[in-house]
Amino acid sequence: MKTVLGILLLLGSPGVLLAQRNPDGDLGVPLLSADEKAVVQEQDAEFISAVRPVLEKASQSTVRIWGVQGRRDVRLAYGTVIGDGHQILTKWSQVAKVTEDFRVETWDHQVRPVEVSGVYEDEDLAVLTITGDPLVPVKWSSEPLPLGKFLIATQPDGQMAAYGVVGVLERNLRDGEPGYLGVYGDPEFNGPGVRVKEVLRGTAADDAGLKEGDLILRVNDKVLTGMSELVDALAGASPGTGVDLLIKRDGQELAVDTILGSKPDASQFAGSRLAQMERMGLEEGWSQVRSGFSKVVESDMVLLPDQVGGPLVDLHGNVVGVSLAQASRTRNYFVSASRVQELLGQPSTDPAVALAKLKEREEALESAPRLRPQVIPLSPQEGRDMMEKMNRNLTDMGRLADRIMRELGALDNE
Repeated sequence: MKTVLGILLLLGSPGVLLAQRNPDGDLGVPLLSADEKAVVQEQDAEFISAVRPVLEKASQSTVRIWGVQGRRDVRLAYGTVIGDGHQILTKWSQVAKVTEDFRVETWDHQVRPVEVSGVYEDEDLAVLTITGDPLVPVKWSSEPLPLGKFLIATQPDGQMAAYGVVGVLERNLRDGEPGYLGVYGDPEFNGPGVRVKEVLRGTAADDAGLKEGDLILRVNDKVLTGMSELVDALAGASPGTGVDLLIKRDGQELAVDTILGSKPDASQFAGSRLAQMERMGLEEGWSQVRSGFSKVVESDMVLLPDQVGGPLVDLHGNVVGVSLAQASRTRNYFVSASRVQELLGQPSTDPAVALAKLKEREEALESAPRLRPQVIPLSPQEGRDMMEKMNRNLTDMGRLADRIMRELGALDNE
């Protein structure tokens, strides 16, 4: 099941993962014919119907959070009801700038006023409190989170916000603590290894002579199949750690020795490439705060910034974590149930202090210059190749969706 679900998420399901970005119902996928769109929509509807019973209990512990920012009334995030039902856990940076009418909407359409009572800055989480009758709190699961474990993000209405699998085990992402190589991988590359799209000047990769187009095949003894494996291979290594790389350049394999450095802080270099990339992430619909967490798990689900903060469940309906941040097109972070319980046992930061720090970061990012988007036209052959690949993916998705539904049926009979 791990392999099947992993392949499905790598292929992606346009109806589920992209329709959430298109409220008008347009799949937003180029080169799909009307018949192909109909097939995808039918498969998605069947899959969503199959998993809906799994979401029922957790959805009652999920709230939508609303508030006025500036002059606009906006949906800010989802929240997870915790404790005795008077506390709600959500993403701090999404709710920090509410000026008035701060409220939550429950699964049964109650609307309740809330206020921030504490902030856990390490994970960008906030605890909100309500008065009156308690809501339905989640029951945390102690189930393990192995690689490939299937996850579903809930919504208050009982629907699925997104799905994915565990891609990288729990690790520390704090700035300044891990060693930093200094490359951007090419997200369009589908082969083994990581193709270098850019080498940041003055970093360990630059000092070691890595170049754009190099293919990183191995880090120490770990063979790479993608960017997640590169991140995982470097996790836990501190600045000053020596790393042996095996790269491929112009058809030849080369051994490269490098010493990891420290990651530059985008807020310290407002006009730098790092700050520009941070801004681009916001424009792409990624979370404002999406790095520097002390202990998170990575998945490949896709959530909008205002969809994070809610519970994540497994195929048995167990609440295994809380969604935290959309870091890129294929990388999402969440906090495990055990980590949440650990945090809640610790003192929280005063919301006013946390807000001042958040505003400093935002001001630094706002001063970064904007990068102009580049339009790269496709040749006729590239267009045909893309169409053939998409057709193969649709066929594979159909087979894999059928198998997943059989496995879900088997779970119902347990």
